[in-house]
Amino acid sequence: MQIASLMFADDIPKELLNIGSPLVEDSTLVEILGEEMGCKQIIDILTRFSLFQRVDDTSLSVHRLVQEVFRDNMHDQDRVLILQHAIRMVNKALYSSQSPVDVLHNDALTKGSERESLFKWTKFAANANAIKLIVFNLKKDEIPENQLFFNNEILKIIQTTASYHSIHQRQAIALADQAQMVRIMTTVGIDIKFYNDLTSKQILLLQRDREKILDY
Repeated sequence: MQIASLMFADDIPKELLNIGSPLVEDSTLVEILGEEMGCKQIIDILTRFSLFQRVDDTSLSVHRLVQEVFRDNMHDQDRVLILQHAIRMVNKALYSSQSPVDVLHNDALTKGSERESLFKWTKFAANANAIKLIVFNLKKDEIPENQLFFNNEILKIIQTTASYHSIHQRQAIALADQAQMVRIMTTVGIDIKFYNDLTSKQILLLQRDREKILDY
């Protein structure tokens, strides 16, 4: 419930209930989420007391006031760990889907598969954005020493939110996210493959590309 309190309240895809990438640092959670039955049990628990609702067969929703209650009752140390779990779970979901830029440059995809992939990516990106807002609104005294969120996982989150806002014509936010990504890249050690992945994909889309994506 605490992890879900950090997600996008209106639409939490079931694919986000995963073992994370990298793995979440909780062996019990990995064991549970590593099995389909374990994920189903978690969903049953979340919906049993009507705190969470099923949007459809693929997603859950939760009232924002419920999320606030859970977040307000987190201790600082717990908040950092739970945020890390959430970031890694969203990362794993993002790596399992095609981003809009991937779709634009992948001729092998069919129209149907493109639509499905973009639909999923958009849901994941909305959750990435919800987490990003929480991370960068944390106060310094809420983050234990040496546990700043400057790592590869947050870079993937911000790359995603920049593209997400660009598609929906929120260019000022997209540019701010892109600038934040560049600042973090200068402070963490990333390998050349990941660097190329972050920088080779166009974040601010041309109007024709944006219209093409929105038409799917």
